[in-house]
Parts: sequence; structure tokens; C-alpha cells
Amino acid sequence: MTFQNLLSKQMSRAIKDNTTTQERRDIAEEFGISIHTLNSVLNCKKKVSKNNMNAIVEIVRIAIHSANSKGYTLTQYKEEIKKATEAA
Repeated sequence: MTFQNLLSKQMSRAIKDNTTTQERRDIAEEFGISIHTLNSVLNCKKKVSKNNMNAIVEIVRIAIHSANSKGYTLTQYKEEIKKATEAA
């Protein structure tokens, strides 16, 4: 699997809306990256890379679980954000 792209703005927002600051801090620590690096990837400032991909996969897993607990899939959540931003 190759990770070399920035997250989309919609996916970034979906992940951030469905995870807490503490969850993001814990993931960064668990995977040995700085919170700054994780936030830079989540804010579309840095690309997903081999060094941060495991943390990104885990934060996406948490975001999916959170979205599911609200009755959405993360993809549905992302699409709702996209529709809202296009309508604005």
C-alpha cells in the first residue's frame, strides 16, 4: 500500500469531528510521532507517509467507530460535509 497523498479536506474534518484531542494525543504517543506531525497530516499540511501511516490508520479506525456509534459511516459523514460545503 502506498501512502503519499494529503487527506482531503472533507476526510480531515470527518476524522477531527469524530475523534477527541486526547485520542489524537494518545495515538501520537503510542506510535512514536509528535502530536504536531499527526495534526499536520490531519490538517492537510503534511502527506501520509510510512512514518505516520500506522497512526493515521489507527485514528481513522477510531473515527469510524465514533461515526458508527452516531449512526453514520465515516464515508457518509464525509459526503454530508462535502454537500454542505458545496452548498455554501
